[in-house]
Amino acid sequence: MEISIRFRAFLLICSLIISLSLFLFNDLMTIWSGAEASWLWASLSSDKTSFLPLMGMKILARTQENFPFVPRVTGAVLFLASVLGFYHIAKPYLGKMVVLLAALVLGAGFLIPVLSKLATLDIWIFSFHFLTFFTMIRYLKQPDVIWRGLFYLGLSFSILVQPVSALVFLMGSAAFLWWKHPQGRRLVTLNPWIAGLLLTIVFHFSGLLHWQNEWLIFSSTGADFGKYMLFNFIGILPFVGFWVGGLRDLLYKLKKGEEMALMLISLILFSVLAQSPVLQAGFALMITKQMLLFSDEQYPFKTWVRATTIIHLLFAFVLSVLLMLGGMTEFGGLGFRSGLIFSFMYWAVGLIGIFGLYGTQRTMLIGGPVASGVLSMFIFWMQLYPLLESQRNLPKRLVEKVEVLENAPFFEKIFIAVPKENRPSNLAVYAKLAFPAAEIIEMDTTEADNEWEKTPKSILFRPVGQSEIPSEGIVILKGWNDQLKKVTWSVQPK
Repeated sequence: MEISIRFRAFLLICSLIISLSLFLFNDLMTIWSGAEASWLWASLSSDKTSFLPLMGMKILARTQENFPFVPRVTGAVLFLASVLGFYHIAKPYLGKMVVLLAALVLGAGFLIPVLSKLATLDIWIFSFHFLTFFTMIRYLKQPDVIWRGLFYLGLSFSILVQPVSALVFLMGSAAFLWWKHPQGRRLVTLNPWIAGLLLTIVFHFSGLLHWQNEWLIFSSTGADFGKYMLFNFIGILPFVGFWVGGLRDLLYKLKKGEEMALMLISLILFSVLAQSPVLQAGFALMITKQMLLFSDEQYPFKTWVRATTIIHLLFAFVLSVLLMLGGMTEFGGLGFRSGLIFSFMYWAVGLIGIFGLYGTQRTMLIGGPVASGVLSMFIFWMQLYPLLESQRNLPKRLVEKVEVLENAPFFEKIFIAVPKENRPSNLAVYAKLAFPAAEIIEMDTTEADNEWEKTPKSILFRPVGQSEIPSEGIVILKGWNDQLKKVTWSVQPK
């Protein structure tokens, strides 16, 4: 399919906006407790490690004046590099238009660009699974030595980052394609199953593997499966109509044994089993195919696409009103205006896609949902997130209150009252950055209170309940936690 000048210009503009969004506020955004805080805490730790990604992060963490911007930039760079690699690897067998539009859909979604802005291993997994899978498909179509070598390289990196997820996704999808794909027998010469097991054994006994999941938002063990599926659904919201049409089309074409359908189902099925973020790539390709097929008069799922898109925009309108009212309640006129601009970019621009669904203009059909996703995410980071950050930055403000004290350099221990499931917290990371020589200790509230009472030259950070009356001289600060709920914390230096 010939690519028009208008599409090239649209692609360039969207790519620039997406790239800009990937780097906005990565330095100012408060660290998120959980996987990101755990990864950054390990990066700051003085403990030795043989885990190669962590060794790299420890080097980057030495530039603490740019922390956590530098570790977060790694994710953005990995995402952009993986998209470029996908273009060069998949273009010969998927077609230039399909590859470019799929990359655009991926960048206009709400999940992968956000994962790219966080310092976790999820974006590493996405990038290596993404490139390795499509290298395997390239080998199926063109069994040259270069694709064999690149596949083994990608397989090695995938296993190094998270072995369980890599083995489930890559070995499972390879087995399915060997079974169902017309050229699947070529995978016998590639033999990803023996290669995967041998690499895992070698890396394990070399001490290079890390089997745990504390540095992942999406665990490879099956934990939080509901969260994984919900986030992946949110990721394709601007294209939900084409997604529904794509599922219908995929089931229909699987019965006919179509090659593209076999590739997509292997990608989708085994990414779900591995809880890999590369599921978004499968969805992006599925959506892309529907966008390109929709203008065909024989396309059978137009009603499904139209109905789902309209219902989705009706719900989006209701949520937009609630967002504006909530913004006005919390932040006054500025909150209302920010919510209005964000809602307009998502809802009104998405409405252009509706016109395309009922007209003959493919540019509106494709441009509406893509522009809706790209522009609304850009406005979110430019307008809405700074308001959220003014409340989410509570951990930074707590640490800053201690840094200005005269005896700040002499604190030896810092106690943080936090539940076990939230350790290490983002507050612990900021305390470690501000007081690298101090010992950071996280424990339950009662234990923290008792230990602080008998420890000189120490600080206690603890949440304050509504019924508690803080002692005189204790600093009290209010803000929001990671769930955007209002909380109150106290700072008690000794």
